[in-house]
Amino acid sequence: MSIVGESIESSGLTVTARSALHGMIKGFAVSGYKIITPLAIDIDQNDYSPNGFDDATSIRLSSTVPVNISGMTAGQDGGVKRLINVGSQAITILHASALSYAANRFVCSGAANITINPDSMLVIYYDGVTKRWRA
Repeated sequence: MSIVGESIESSGLTVTARSALHGMIKGFAVSGYKIITPLAIDIDQNDYSPNGFDDATSIRLSSTVPVNISGMTAGQDGGVKRLINVGSQAITILHASALSYAANRFVCSGAANITINPDSMLVIYYDGVTKRWRA
């Protein structure tokens, strides 16, 4: 690794002050993004696990009607994901719902359900100690 002016070079990756700041603003590392866009949801989801979810950093969600998600496939300890509602209907994340397996449930701020309105986003974090998604 070498530092040259305002950039750091290591293993073929160059990180400039601008790209590092961009990565911090986005809330994730400079590299490693994986965005998935599952099919539109048309029914409430328990233990939701769209294709590619395990490796995704951003999940572009949409629904044909207002829906609830009671849990998502358990993540890795410390895993962070962005749930982005790109549709025209509300998607509600259910707090501590027994409709999903314990390790797939959400613990929501204020112990209340969280609605992701159209064109909005929610960041979730997997807590490996409590085995819950935190929102």
